Amino acid sequence: MRKMIKYIVLVAVIILLNGAIYLMDSRMDSKPPVLTADKDTISISVKDAEKKLLEGMSAKDDKDGDLTDQIMVEEISPFHIDKTRTVSYVVMDSSMNVARIKRRVSYTDYHSPEFSLKEDPAHNSFTEVDITKTIRAEDVVDGDISDKIRLVASDMDAFGATAYTYEVTNSCGDFSDITIYDSKDIINRADLVRVPKIVLKDYLIYTDRGQKPDFKSYIKELKAPEKSGETENELTVSDIKIEIKGNPKKDDCYYVDYTIITEDNLMDTARLTVAVTDQAKEEAEK
Repeated sequence: MRKMIKYIVLVAVIILLNGAIYLMDSRMDSKPPVLTADKDTISISVKDAEKKLLEGMSAKDDKDGDLTDQIMVEEISPFHIDKTRTVSYVVMDSSMNVARIKRRVSYTDYHSPEFSLKEDPAHNSFTEVDITKTIRAEDVVDGDISDKIRLVASDMDAFGATAYTYEVTNSCGDFSDITIYDSKDIINRADLVRVPKIVLKDYLIYTDRGQKPDFKSYIKELKAPEKSGETENELTVSDIKIEIKGNPKKDDCYYVDYTIITEDNLMDTARLTVAVTDQAKEEAEK
């Protein structure tokens, strides 16, 4: 009799447990929130905060209600070919159900990383120039990315000038490269003190294709020589000859040489590297 009672109790417990489990399953929330975007593509500035990416997004859940303020940016892809990026959004309800959605973002004021150079790549026989230590790179998204610059090629010609090609990549997956040519003025050490020195404000600039910069405006000063010749007249900035090397209309990069020559045919040269962009064309196509 006791065994029968224990059996009946055990069966009742099992039935109650199964009922409880069924009831819990019936009440369990397994439906994810509904995550929507009012646009498939948005345009923002590179200066905008992340919250700008959340504009136009909304999320609703059958149990938790409005979850719009719980939406987060999960990931932003590198640039696609059309210079847009894919933004992945995610939201989670109180039952740990997750919803995701993606859309494209374009930047109204983005441009690729740009290099700068504050030291003259043109030098004389007794001056060493390490361009790698003076070249810098700035990005509108990441800021200073000089530590990401890589020297990818160097090639010396028969005249002792070397072409250095540098490359830099930002966090968006976009990269820029630049080739800088050094040049060397052959001069005797004894004549160095008799040559004036051309100093530029910058040694690498960017300009849009079709535009011609005022190259004279980049001359900072003409430093007088330590020792002048006995018969030569004092040289001034107006005596500096400016020569464009390359085709500004076709080349992505060309060079401008500033040269001063004394009456004794002693010469100093400064070189400006000009990187050409198609920024105006790209903006017109947006």
